[in-house]
Parts: sequence; structure tokens; C-alpha cells
Amino acid sequence: MDSLSSSFLSPLTHPKPLLSPVPAITKQPDFNFNFNISSVRTEEKPQTVTRKNPPPQPLKKQENSQNDPPRRSAAPARGADLSLPATIFNALDGIINNFIDPPLRLSVDPRHVLSDNFAPVGELPPTECAVEHGSLPPCLDGAYIRNGPNPQYLPRGPYHLFDGDGMLHSIRISGGRATLCSRYVKTYKYTIEKDAGFPVIPNVFSGFNGLSASAARGAVTAARVLAGQFNPVNGIGLANTSLALFGGNLYALGESDLPYTLKVAPDGEAFAFRYGPVPPFLTFFHFDADGNKQPDVPIFTMTRPSFLHDFAITKKHAIFGDIQIGMNPLDMLVGSGSPVGTDPAKVPRIGVIPRYARDESDMRWFDVPGFNAVHAINAWDEEDAVVMVAPNILSVEHTLERMDLVHASVEKVRIDLKTGMVSRHPVSTRNLDFAVINPAYMGKKNKYVYAAIGDPMPKVTGVVKLDVSVSEGDRRDCIVASRMYGPGCYGGEPFFVAREPNNLEADEDDGYVVSYVHDENSGVSSTSSLKIENKSKFTSANKKMSPELLKKRNPPSLLVSLLNAVDEHINTFIDPPLRPSVDPRHVLADNFAPVDELPPTDCEVIHGSLPQCLNGVYIRNGPNPQFFPRGPHHLFDGDGMLHAIRISNGRATLCSRYVKTYKYATERDVGYAVFPKVFSGFNSLIAAAARGMVTAARILAGQFNTSNGSGLANISLGFFGGSLYALCESDLPYRLTLASDGDVVTVGRHDFDGKLIRNMTAHPKVDPDTVIPLSKCEISLAKRGERDVVGDRKVEQIDGDSSFAATAPGKEVAEAVVGESLKNDVRAYQVAGYTQEQATMKEALCEVFAFRYGPIRPFLTFFRFDDSGNKQQDVPIFSMACPSFVHDFAITEKHAIFPDNQIGINPMDMILGKGSAVGANLAKVPRLGVIPRYAKDESEMRWFNVPGYNVLHVVNAWDDGDSVVMVAPNILSIEHTFERMNLIHLSMEKVIINLKTGVVWRHPVSTRSLDFGVINPAYVGKKNKYVCNKFAVGTPMPKVSGVVKLDLSVSEEDRCECIVASRMYGPRCYGGEPFFVATEPDDPEADEDDGYLVSHVHDESTRESKFLVMDAKSSTLNIVAALKLPGRVPYGFHGIFVRASELSKAPETAQA
Repeated sequence: MDSLSSSFLSPLTHPKPLLSPVPAITKQPDFNFNFNISSVRTEEKPQTVTRKNPPPQPLKKQENSQNDPPRRSAAPARGADLSLPATIFNALDGIINNFIDPPLRLSVDPRHVLSDNFAPVGELPPTECAVEHGSLPPCLDGAYIRNGPNPQYLPRGPYHLFDGDGMLHSIRISGGRATLCSRYVKTYKYTIEKDAGFPVIPNVFSGFNGLSASAARGAVTAARVLAGQFNPVNGIGLANTSLALFGGNLYALGESDLPYTLKVAPDGEAFAFRYGPVPPFLTFFHFDADGNKQPDVPIFTMTRPSFLHDFAITKKHAIFGDIQIGMNPLDMLVGSGSPVGTDPAKVPRIGVIPRYARDESDMRWFDVPGFNAVHAINAWDEEDAVVMVAPNILSVEHTLERMDLVHASVEKVRIDLKTGMVSRHPVSTRNLDFAVINPAYMGKKNKYVYAAIGDPMPKVTGVVKLDVSVSEGDRRDCIVASRMYGPGCYGGEPFFVAREPNNLEADEDDGYVVSYVHDENSGVSSTSSLKIENKSKFTSANKKMSPELLKKRNPPSLLVSLLNAVDEHINTFIDPPLRPSVDPRHVLADNFAPVDELPPTDCEVIHGSLPQCLNGVYIRNGPNPQFFPRGPHHLFDGDGMLHAIRISNGRATLCSRYVKTYKYATERDVGYAVFPKVFSGFNSLIAAAARGMVTAARILAGQFNTSNGSGLANISLGFFGGSLYALCESDLPYRLTLASDGDVVTVGRHDFDGKLIRNMTAHPKVDPDTVIPLSKCEISLAKRGERDVVGDRKVEQIDGDSSFAATAPGKEVAEAVVGESLKNDVRAYQVAGYTQEQATMKEALCEVFAFRYGPIRPFLTFFRFDDSGNKQQDVPIFSMACPSFVHDFAITEKHAIFPDNQIGINPMDMILGKGSAVGANLAKVPRLGVIPRYAKDESEMRWFNVPGYNVLHVVNAWDDGDSVVMVAPNILSIEHTFERMNLIHLSMEKVIINLKTGVVWRHPVSTRSLDFGVINPAYVGKKNKYVCNKFAVGTPMPKVSGVVKLDLSVSEEDRCECIVASRMYGPRCYGGEPFFVATEPDDPEADEDDGYLVSHVHDESTRESKFLVMDAKSSTLNIVAALKLPGRVPYGFHGIFVRASELSKAPETAQA
């Protein structure tokens, strides 16, 4: 995991035998955290005594401890019974964390703080590392150890990055081979909490956020002390910040406990200090070369407590920064935050004292306005001056709350001790921190600095080499070399190891820079040329959760409280979210995090202008949980939220609204989640039984009624029969209306006059060609020539402009093929029996084909809606022998095509504890089913085996002589679909089924990983040429880094790559499904690709969302217009564009 500071130990530079070839612990009666580097073991809690160095003691061989992954939640140790006081204190802690002081701020929200590679890992015994590149230089023989916070238990309340237990990651190198070992520092705090099985000692940086929280936590802490749960005399430190080697001993350091922050001079002396909230606020001291501590030098001229994290030494002086971060009890008393915060009114100072001072009489303070240094790189004496190089935090107010907003500018500060003049200047414009030098130059003038690049901090994307001598003349940027770790790769503090540490003539930069680097794409960590993969880590947490989601509500009834407590027990002990696919901290990370509703708000056009054909509304649906999940949560489990961009004459508004489903309304009223989750709530027989019983109890208690539906309406949208619907395949559609100001209103659950009694697909297919029943065509055209339609006979011409043709001989249907001159003339529809209102809505009056699937027979049911939106009879498909996850399908002019893939309902997986009941059955042979689209039963359904072809989304299909052709992305690694979407590759393929011979063949049309393909809607069911897909480059699904345009005709002969245009969104910019909007939708002669692609795009660097309009005909998909959206739009699923002309003809929408 990403962490703080490090150290390197070499047997060449340290004469005492710190590095042992065998795991061992040397126990000594002192305050040292001694450990053998090979196994990174620490001593028991030390006793504080003053002593001379004892003679070496014999090493005692001990067994390696087992790998102990971090607990997901606080739970008693196995076999231990909680005492009554402990139970009461834990309950009070829970009340404080949930009601008095919930983690509302991102800086103390563990879902944000412990995201990505900041998530803790379990201990790892010494494990061989693979050298995957080059070879390890002999000078690296030794141990590289890095310290950092790694909480033993997943925090249940506020948690700051600095609050985690110290964990040491040690790379032991010998003769070109290496081992990695990760061990907790066995502090008193760690040991007490490990034995208890839950957190006991409060968090310093996050536990005191207001008077009420401080008083409550203080009272519980005092009670724990009185009950004997811990003794603060033994220390409460974390030892999580850094390491140091002096006096022949190695120490893990954390400034809240022994030992203290220190600097080690090249001659072996160590200089240190401590600071705190009571006078003296600063105390300076040092250790001689033998490790003997010298007398304290209290600094009373520091008049109020300051956050002195680091300092510097020269050959003659010690230099301290008195910055604007300090102890601010008033902030706590007025309830505005932590007692540790910033005081912008304070003038920063630098204090200089002789390094061997016996008292503070020679301490001198120099005001340095605007200079806030948390870390110091180095300092040296220069005649009558001292020079210090350190990163200055330009936005110090964000240091503890929003590190991502901090810019650390490395500056050189010169203090003339004779005149008192202070001068400083930046040596680089980059955001740099965690800098190191060649340790031999500590306190001496040096030339080179190696610093970590913030992107933003605390993540580190690379390392730079600075030549600080460059800036002495012309003040230009001092960066002379750099190394970026690569996309999605982040490191930590670098460390310099000299090639020849004992060679006084060696160049200052003759050595190696080592660092851990973690690849967030692959989950693999490396250091220098080492590759380490920690199997026990758990990944991402939610980065940005809106505080408004944690709302206080009226207390629930006793029965409901009991059910909530049982739910919590299930989520914590029976079925915790152990897998990343259902861990809300992983699932809701980055821009997958939910947002609040946004009323219609104007958007800023930041590029180009909006084309006239975009007058209308683009709406995108997606999951957005109303409440942050307390237990397992899958990406598909969130409540539906609609993000609507209403465009009119070059202007636009954004509106984000939840679909007001029955589930949403019920949970909103009670203030917490009530309904079980389909994709994540049933991960074993015990979990399924437990959640099933709680759900049944909630129903009996009247908390909700399943007959009102439990769907999320979170997948897509449909516009047909003159109405707009939010769709999700687990429930009925929810009808929507659009107000004139762009607001989205949920009308309610829609059952089409009682004809749709169960769920419906989220991907209905709308036939763009209006279909008119024959019975309505048996009318003569007045004033335009008399022609009758009798039976299925074709009428060739009506007044030279239009014809009505029977498209399915023998069937009671005929298609109106309207010529160009009648395209906007409603009389052609009126004479066919439509009312004036229906005729003016002709664009909305299209046939719609749909289906539903489920876990009970029939597992698949096909049906359609006529052109007036009336549901027709069901066609149950009993030839689907087992339940399958049929997410999408295709239609042609004659057929409907259904995929029967390897994803289905697998109860045995749940019973055997293998995971969810929805999963992959790799023994099943995928099939495609083809049925006439006007079939009255399944007698004409034909199934064709297509091994290895698993389809979730379909792009399009058409008839081609005796064959049907379908284009769809094939999931090559179907077993990862729900668990590891980042591992799947979606190969866009064209499948041809010869209905006469039964032969099926297919081929890819692109080697890229493509999904969410769209076409010109006018070509649904007809042969098309162009497909536009979202795709990912360097960033696995479900994140989308760009869009491509495919020309399917390219592959018909030579099977070559079909991509003919593409558009990348830019570094750390990700979008969603594109949607095609035709420039002239009523022009039958228009080119298929004459239009625009629209999509939301989010920039994770700036955290801004945009709406892009791209020219679909352009070879580069040029951006012709861009909107800066007034609110963040999370990544989601499917969208729709409805033209203004369609909206104006829909009576309900017009009235809303």
C-alpha cells in the first residue's frame, strides 16, 4: 500500500551485525523497537530507561508468524468473549461513529481515505521476489524498509490517513536475490487491540471533531482506561511514519510516542525533538554516537503548539519550522473540526539554534511569511548564513483535509544570521515532496535531490532528479532527469543508495534510487527491479461519497431497530463484503461514487456551438445508491438516477434526478436501506438464508410490500407509444415526464393497462418504420385517387407519392412506406384510421419488441407493443431449458434473435459458498435463438449452438437472404463478468446464421475491447455500415477512455480491422456509452453517418464532467461542441436522445 518514509540498511556501512541471515529477535530491556531485518520482527513494548549499550546478546530463533490479513471489521478475537463493559463501550463507540460524529468529511471518511492502494494489507512472511528486469547491484545487499499506516481493523468511524497502525515492508537483498516481508510494528496499541479483537485507543487525527464528539470519545476512552482495557502510560503511538538507524539499533518512528523524530548525522550522532500541546511545545535533544541520549533543551520561545513534523541540521545548527498548522482547540470547541488545523493569521517562522546548545538562549526566530514546510530535504552552513531546501505547501489549509489540492513547491531558503535577512526562491514549478538526498551529504552542501511527483498528492506518479545548484544563477527549473512510473502506476518516497558508500571520492549521484511502485491496473507492486504481488491485499474504497448521503432520521421502532441490528450483524460477520466486486469501497470508487440530485441548472458552452438537430433532451441512466452500503454492494445494485441535458437553440441545462421507484421512496422515508440486493446480497447459503429471513420479517412488519415492485430502474430508457420510460429488467418500466424547464418527473410504475404483470427487459427494440394494421388500411384516399387494400394485395401507388405494402403476406399487418413529399404530411396516416393526435405523433408511433426473463419457467417470454403502445400477447419460450441472463436481444425485419449465454442462475454456487446465485456456467454451450418477430407461439423458435459466444449487449442485426446477421461484442472471459470486469475483453464480432442449412460462422471486426455500441437508430433491424463503440485503452472496463467508429463493410472480404475513426478523451478522462443523433432524421437520402455522437465525459484530475458533441462523419470524430456541466455525472449505463419535435407531441410531457 502507499505509505510514508523509508530507510536502507547496508552491512557495508554499519559495523554492528544488524543484518542476520536467520529470523531472530534480540530482546533488550530498553525502549528500542529492535527487529531482525530478515523477518521484520519487533520487540514487545519497551520500558523507558537510560542505559549504556549492553554487550551483544545471543540471538533466539523464533518461528515465523502466519500471514494475518487485516480484519474487515472490528470483531472479537477467535474464542474470546467480550466482557460486559467492553460490550457497552463498543456500543457507545458505534453510537458516536454513526450519530454523534459520523465520518462526513472526505479526509476522515475511511471509504475515501483507504481507497485504491491506500487500502491495508495483511502481514506477509519473508517471501521470494522475482527479478523481472535486469539484476540487483551488489551495493543493494542489505535491506530496504518502508514504514506507513496500515490499520489493523477496518475503521467503523472517522479515520485519517495518519491514524493507521505502523507496518514495515522490508526487502532483504543478498547476492542478487531478494525477499519481501511485511510486518506490523508491535506497538502497545497494536498488541492491546489485537488481543481484544477490536479498536480500543482513539484516533488522534480524526477522533475529536467538535465538542460533542470530543466529550463523548473522551468519556468512553476514560471509561476504557478505568476498566483496565489499556494503560496510556505504556504509550498510544502508532510507529507508522518512518525509520532510523543509530547507536547500532533500528527504530520505527511515530511522533506521538517513543522514540521521537530525529536526524542521523554521517558521524553517527542523532538529533531529534518532540512537540506537543503543552509547554514546552518544542524540546530539542540529541544522541551521541553510542546511542546515549543527551539532556533536553526545552524551547519556550515557541509560544503556541505547532505541527513540527520535520526539521533540518547543518554542521553547526538545527533548523525548525514554526508553520501555520498547529493545535487549535477553539475549532474543536465550536464544532468546526479537528483540534489540529491551520491558522491563516499566523506568520510562519524558522528557528535556528546551535546543534549542541545546552539551553535555548541562542535560539533565533526569523519570520518567513507564506513558507510552510512539513518536510525538510537538507540544510547547510554557508559563511554567515544557513541554507535550507524544503517543499513549501502553497495551500496549507488543505494539508490535512484535501491533500489532493496541495501543491508542494520545493524552495531554497537562505537566512543571513548576521543581518537577519531571509531570501527564498523555488527550484522547480512541479508538485514535489518526499525528497531525499545522498545520506552522506546530510547537513552539508549538496547538489542533487530526488523528489516524488504528486499527481496529486499523496499519490506519486514518478520521481525527478533536481540539481539545486542550477538555480543559483538564473533561477531556472532544476529538474535534470525524471522517471514516470506509467499509466495507473504510483509509487512512494524514493531512497538513494550509494554505489560506493565508503569511497570519499565518489560522485554525489553515483548510486541508485529505489522505491516501491504499485500498478493499480494489475494490482502488482514492484520496487527497483523487483516484482512483488501481495495476495492478501484488499482494494479500492469509495473516494468521493457525498456527506449528504449520511442523513439523520427519526429513531426507528424497536422491531425495526432489531432488524437493522441483524442486518448489520450479517454484513459484518456472516457475509462481509470481502470480494472487490461487492466491496462498496471498491465498487463506488472514483467517479462511480454517487451524487445528489441537481435541479435544472444552466450549462456553460466551453467549446464550439450546439447543432440545431440537438434540440431536445439527452438522458443517461445509471446506478446511484441513495445510501452508502453497509454491506456487500455490486455496481448493478444502485438506485437509478437520470442525468438529463435539455438543449434548446444553443443553450442547455443539466438536471439529475432519482427515478422515484417504490424502493427509492420507501428507503428515503425510513432513512436507510431496506430492500435486499439481487447481485450482492446472496453470496452463500447462510447469507441467503439470513437475509431472506430478515427480508421476510421486514415484509411482515409492514416496512415494504413486494407487490409494489423492488426494481431499481437504473439501466436504460425507452421512448415509445408517446411516453418516456426508465427501464430495469427486474421490474416494470417507470413512466417519466419532462417539464419545460428540463426537470425530470417520475409518474410511476407502468403496467400498460394491466397487461404487463411482470418485469420487462431494459433493452426493448423500436422499429423505426411505422407499422399499420391491415384493417386500418382498408380506406380510400379522398382527393388523392381511390385505391383499396384488400387482403394482402399490394397497392402500388397512391397519387404518385406513396404506397402501402403488405410486408408479411398472410399476416394481419402492412407497412406504410411514405414517400418524401408526404414525410411531414399527416394525412397519409389519418386516412389509415389514426386520429389527428395520433397522426401528429407519427414519429413516436412505432412498434416495439421486448421480452422478460427470470428464474422460474418460462425462463424467457417474448412480446411486443403495437404502434400505439398497446402490449400484445406473450409468447413464452419453454425451449430455454434453464434460466439465463438474457440482458439484450436483436430484431430484424422478420426475426427476433436471443442469446442464451453461459451466465445464468446457479443456486448450487450459492449453496456451496462459491458466491452469488448469478454466475457463469462454463459447462454450458452458448446458443442463439431465432424466432419470427410476429410469432404467436414458440413453435418456430430455432436454437443454434455457438460455442464460446457470450453476448450481453447487441449492436444490430438484419436479414440477408436465407440468413440472419448479428453484430455484437463477445465476452471472451465470461467468468469474470460480474467479479472482475477489468479482466474481460469484449471482441466485436459479426455472426451469420444460415437458416436454411443451420450453419453458423462468425469473425471479429476489431481486435480492440469494445462495448456499448450504437448505430443510427433509423437502421435498427436493417443492414447498417457504421457502429460507434466506447472503448478502453490502458484502462480496463468499466472505465471508458474513448470512442471508435467501425465500418462493418470493411470486414466483409478481407476480415481486416474495421476501425475507421477514433477519439480519445485525454489523460484520466473517461466517458460512457455514446449516442448517435442524426443531422436530418426525416431525410431518407441522408448518409448513415451524417450526425453527431454525444456522451458524458469526466475528468478525474479536475473532477469536472463535460458533455461532448462529436462529428460522426469526421475521420477523427472532431469535437464540435462541449458543455461544462454544473454537477458531476457519475459513470453509468445507457442513454437516449429524444427530439424536441417528439417531446412536443407527447401530451404528458408537454403538460409536465
